[in-house]
Amino acid sequence: ENPSPTQEVLCFASLIGTFYGLIPFIASGGAGPAIAFSMANTQVVPMIMGFSVMGYSSVSFILSLIKYYGATEAEIIKSLRKVLSIVISFVLFPKALNWKYIVGFLAVLVSTAYTFYLKGEKNKAKAAAKAVTGEK
Repeated sequence: ENPSPTQEVLCFASLIGTFYGLIPFIASGGAGPAIAFSMANTQVVPMIMGFSVMGYSSVSFILSLIKYYGATEAEIIKSLRKVLSIVISFVLFPKALNWKYIVGFLAVLVSTAYTFYLKGEKNKAKAAAKAVTGEK
């Protein structure tokens, strides 16, 4: 089996997404005002290009995580990154903590830890099955 390279997957996914987005965008008449706005505000296009490069880098990084470590580990890392972003927002933009924030944080933390635990149990079961069958 020879899987598709990351760049090919990203290229086709982006092309399909672009066409799915362009069809309603053009049909709704939003293209004209958007082009006029971009012409009037020249910083828009470089910002869009910058966000596109960062989005590509992000997706490429996630696909690499999946390739080398597996989907479960990639999801755990993504969840922890989101939690870290929220914690940083609380530090940079202080707001009153209420019980809902704390319960939500604990729910995410417990579910992430449980996912990690289940992954370990699955790996132990695979290792035990290989030991029984004599595989390497």
